Amino acid sequence: MIFLILTITLSAFFVPASILLRPEYFLMAAIALWGLVANKVSVLRFTSVETTLFFLLSVFALLSILGQVLSGYSVSARDFQVLVRYLVYLFAIYAGVMLGMRVRRFDVLIWLVLSLMIVAVILSFIQYFNLGGMNSLLVPFYSLDGTGHKYVILESDASWRRIIGIMGNPNYWGLVLGAGFLICFYKCSQRSYFYFIPALLLLAGIIMTGSRTALVATVLAALFGLLLIVRRQCKFDRKVSHTVVACVLLFLFYFVYAWFIENYYENQNRFSASNLHTLELRMQLWSKTLNQIFAQPQNIIIGKGPTKLESVRHGDNMYIRYLRDFGFIGLLIYLSLVYQIVKKIRLIRHDDRVQLEAYASVLLMFLCLFLVFDLAADGWFNVRIAQMWLFSYGLLLGRWYRGRRQYASFHHYS
Repeated sequence: MIFLILTITLSAFFVPASILLRPEYFLMAAIALWGLVANKVSVLRFTSVETTLFFLLSVFALLSILGQVLSGYSVSARDFQVLVRYLVYLFAIYAGVMLGMRVRRFDVLIWLVLSLMIVAVILSFIQYFNLGGMNSLLVPFYSLDGTGHKYVILESDASWRRIIGIMGNPNYWGLVLGAGFLICFYKCSQRSYFYFIPALLLLAGIIMTGSRTALVATVLAALFGLLLIVRRQCKFDRKVSHTVVACVLLFLFYFVYAWFIENYYENQNRFSASNLHTLELRMQLWSKTLNQIFAQPQNIIIGKGPTKLESVRHGDNMYIRYLRDFGFIGLLIYLSLVYQIVKKIRLIRHDDRVQLEAYASVLLMFLCLFLVFDLAADGWFNVRIAQMWLFSYGLLLGRWYRGRRQYASFHHYS
């Protein structure tokens, strides 16, 4: 089972975005279908609400495409990709549940995550400094269009270059690095100071992406994680000690952040508080999009559909994009799905029978990172990222189910 988790993770991480039929899709689908046949009761028992919500998302996506036709927009096969996306997401949860129920040792996954973080750091520095001229190979291979023309600056060493890692986009790569930073931050807050160095290097990687969205989302998610850690402590002195440790870590991270930008990051104005031009443009776009939505009543309710042939601009705000494409009902169902996931993770986090607090806490930090990131991006529509988060969530559910069964069996025979 560890081999299957490893294969899915490596495929999602290293197979370039330009390949549409990705290996992890088929593997997760096969595991999910096997689980539904062999353990239908177990899988559906823990994912019944999620299954219902994904079904509703699909139904209202079809209604939105119908509204797209009624509004006079052309329809293409690409508009129906949203249905495939929802199916992939649901299979990711199912596959995670099945594998989580059968994995005996989760500590192996820690080494997998640590290895991926090391690889991410190495790739970031190789790409930013173009060590050995590797960008001539990496950039075209991992760019979203398969050519790398948009990020040719990575090969010319331009001062304002932004690394794209293996995600094909600076913001998405910053999000991946941010997730790794949160793992290290949580481990450091638990006094595992070995993770301090990887955290610093991951922070440097986020800076090299030039993604202010990823940086802000990471900082807010880290503060949210600090709140989770402190609130979980029962004794006052432990609350104080964890708070002090976390604050010291944040101060050190800020010091390194300022030092790295001043000495190594050439486009220093990128993260300046006065650099608000991009935000102003985004707000103008959001205002224009909202005015277009409210101009037609049916768009408010069911949206105007994906309209892939009319516009490929995402809008830099997932929530406004969701409202535009799938209406208020679609956005409400999506937020209901997020609420359901948070509710279950919190339940597992406080279940002392299964000892999954650390895993659940990190997933909540990931979710905070994801939700804040989507205020100026659209991570939910990036299948490579969203599927792995949902797969991790499925692993947690499966592991919880296994832990509860073991706990019940132990106390029954004792």
